[in-house]
Amino acid sequence: MLPNNISITMAVVLLTLGPAHAEQMPADAQKPNHVRNILFVSPAGKPFRPDLSKSDQHPMGLWFSSVDGDGDGKISAEEFRADFESTFSEYDEDGNEQIDAFEIRRYEQEIFPEILTPTIGGYGRSGSKDTKSSQRRGGRGGGRGDKGGRGGKGRSENANGNSNARPVGGAARFGLLPIYHPLLDADSDISWRVSKAEFMKAAEDRFRLLDTDQTAALTLEVLKEKLPKRKGRFGKR
Repeated sequence: MLPNNISITMAVVLLTLGPAHAEQMPADAQKPNHVRNILFVSPAGKPFRPDLSKSDQHPMGLWFSSVDGDGDGKISAEEFRADFESTFSEYDEDGNEQIDAFEIRRYEQEIFPEILTPTIGGYGRSGSKDTKSSQRRGGRGGGRGDKGGRGGKGRSENANGNSNARPVGGAARFGLLPIYHPLLDADSDISWRVSKAEFMKAAEDRFRLLDTDQTAALTLEVLKEKLPKRKGRFGKR
């Protein structure tokens, strides 16, 4: 046991250093975990992470603002399509009008690695107990098989237009639609590459699935109700 005078001295030192140490912490480290852990993936498959300079800024708001070109608070079909075009150009690195297997691999490993990681039942958290079932889910929008293969030919649950039925994992945990893999889901001929025509056809299909009221426009208030259930801003308890 330390002498009383040493213990008192150490306590004084810790109390003195405490506030200074806190001031030196990075701003993002001082923010609550629920803010730092939120991730949103756009209907085109682009991941958006929170802007830590803005408290409680949900990344879906960042995406919405970037797509709403005229700032009228709505995303039109044209704006939605333009977002898909710019996303396709970003991922088609060699400019050959195809997102090939190598570009898809980079998407999975570097751009959006969370797509292949398990999560808890909530939205945007890591560490699921259902790892095997998530990895084995195959098919159109069902991701890759657990052996690295394409998986089965069954389509994801969005094929029937029911946006409430969701796959266990993949991008569906972070976005507005029950689509496991936003790029491969557009690969209609199962060729392991996505043409621009296929991707733009996916844009039309996904806009129609989100525009459930058939107003030809998407508002933030309507879209946030389509997010996966999770605690926190824009989420549901």
